[in-house]
Amino acid sequence: MKQVIVDAIEALVVRGEITRRSIFEAAKDTTSPLHRLFVWDGDDAIEELGLLRAGELLRDFSFTIIRRGITFSVPQYIEDCDKPRLMQGYADIHSIAKNPGKAKRTIDAEIAAIAALVARGRAVAAGLDLQSEFETRLAAAIAIHGAPLPQPPRRHGKHDGAGAAA
Repeated sequence: MKQVIVDAIEALVVRGEITRRSIFEAAKDTTSPLHRLFVWDGDDAIEELGLLRAGELLRDFSFTIIRRGITFSVPQYIEDCDKPRLMQGYADIHSIAKNPGKAKRTIDAEIAAIAALVARGRAVAAGLDLQSEFETRLAAAIAIHGAPLPQPPRRHGKHDGAGAAA
């Protein structure tokens, strides 16, 4: 980020806090270095806001499945890892599941997003001088959410229904 942008944002900090509103209000000033970072044309701004809202709506779609006795709330639509980032395409998880290569690329993208969040968390923890506590809490969260799945009971010749939609 350019220093002029950093300086403009830091000038808005009051008692160690800043709001999105204060940044937006400052950016309204056409002489502010922040101004060019925002969309000011009404139609373009409406479209940008509409696209953000559409993405929120897609992220709210989910369904429930049971795998090996564990219930999951699964996102119905996932960012299409094969589309350029600016296209913001989404794909139905069922169509992704039918393509093993795409399914693996989708999981790779999910892992990359998780890794980025963990890296950010570690940086925040370093800034707060709480690295050890962060690592302990992260390990606990992984242990809770990443516990091995219970094995389904063995049945001779019968499907146990694991994976059936609820």
